[in-house]
Parts: sequence; structure tokens; C-alpha cells
Amino acid sequence: MNDDRIVSIHRRDMLRLLGVGGIAAITGLPAVEALAQSRKETLVIGIDTSDSTELDPVRDLHYTPPMTVSACYETLVTMAPGDYTVLKPLLATQWARTADGKGWRFTLRDNVKFASGNPMTAADVKFSLDRVRFIKFQSSQYLENVTSVNVVDDRTVDVMLKNPNEPLLNTLVAPSFSITDSKVVESKGGDASPDSKAKDEWNIQGYQGGMICKGMQGGLGGRHGDIILIDDPIKNDTQAMSPITLEEHWQWWNTVIWGRLRANVSIAIITTRW
Repeated sequence: MNDDRIVSIHRRDMLRLLGVGGIAAITGLPAVEALAQSRKETLVIGIDTSDSTELDPVRDLHYTPPMTVSACYETLVTMAPGDYTVLKPLLATQWARTADGKGWRFTLRDNVKFASGNPMTAADVKFSLDRVRFIKFQSSQYLENVTSVNVVDDRTVDVMLKNPNEPLLNTLVAPSFSITDSKVVESKGGDASPDSKAKDEWNIQGYQGGMICKGMQGGLGGRHGDIILIDDPIKNDTQAMSPITLEEHWQWWNTVIWGRLRANVSIAIITTRW
């Protein structure tokens, strides 16, 4: 007769056995000591980042994208954690007022390459900041004081201002103003021309009205709709199960869409039944 016994084990001990203990059995590492060490010196925070719907720093403006975008791109200047008054160099090594006092001149770091292998130049800085200005997403409001971004040479760029006394440097720390690879972005259809915003709007010549296209969370300031078409607001099952994403969509509906409905409006929502 087999001597079968039922052994009671605490859930925490079972997780340690199956998790760290299992890894230790494979690698030969000490399981309990490693777990205790990590608890003493490492803080792990789990955050739902499913509201990061894309990795375009200009367009991704939800709660957690600043973390994901910052992991992918860099800005001209930055700040050290806990010290939000002193600027630190990042892609720019120096910055100073232009000779006429109407803007800021940035000197770029040497030998910077994007993941594509393309070298970063002042043209990429101009392209990136102009995209923010002309696409007119939410972050563009922080560059409304900018009149132009001018390439001086491959390592020097001037950002000119309407009012030179308004702040700019602290603004450029934000992930929305990251510098992207202009060649790669353009190859994927990205545009930094002054009429780039117009590509989201269409009118029929000789008729009133038209069509305005916006992404989820996009603004519709001053616009009203007779027909509202919402196509695929939830991209995947991760978003469907994310309380953050669902709450953001609900707030967007209440604050942006609901207040802009005309009388007798027609609304169509096309979505997958997750």
C-alpha cells in the first residue's frame, strides 16, 4: 500500500517554491536569499500601461505614456529626479539666447544615432518640434509661443519665440517634445509641414460642412457633429480589460463628444465584442 500523505502548505510558500525556488533549481541560485535580498533593496511597482496606444510622442497623451515614450526617445534637455528647477543636458549639450535675444540656440551632442542607425542632426530637431506645432494635438499649446525652428548647421538649431520672456526650456523636458528620426517617421507617412493638421479635415467644395478625423482622446474644440462615427475604440483585449483605458474613454465621451452633439445626431460605434 502506498504511503500517500496530504501536506498542507501556505500559498506564499507555494509561490516561492514554484517561482523563485523553481528558477533556483534550474540555475543553481539560492532561492530564499535572493528573494529576501530583492525585498530589501528593490522596489517593484506594477502599473497598467495599456493606455499607451502608440509610441508617437506627439499623439500619445494618456496617463502612463510619458513612461513608455521616455523609454523610447530622448529630449533636448532633462531634469534629475527630485530636482525640477535645474536643467540637465541630454541631446543638447549647451543652450543660450540667440544674438537678437528673441530665441534659444541649442548645440547638439555629437555622434548620436537613432535605433535605425541614422545620425541625429538639427533637421531631426526641427522636424520633431514642427510636428508638435502643426499637428495641433494637445501638446501643441505649449509651443504656441514658438514662431519658427531654424537649422543653423547639423549641430545647431534655433527656436525663435513671439515673446522671449515666456518659458520654453522647462517645457522641452516633457516626453511630447522628444526628438524622433525624421527619415523613419516620414517613411511611415509622418508629416511636419504647416498643413499637416489639414490632413485630418476634409470639405466638399461648394457644400457646407465636412469631415473631421481625430484619434481617441483627440480634441474637438469648438466643433459640433451631426454624424459621429467611432471606429474601433478598443484595440485589443488588454485595453478591454484595463480600468484605466475604459475610464479614459468614458471621460473622453463625456467631456469631448457628449457636449458637441447637435439635435437629431446619428452615432455609430464600430467595435469588436471583447
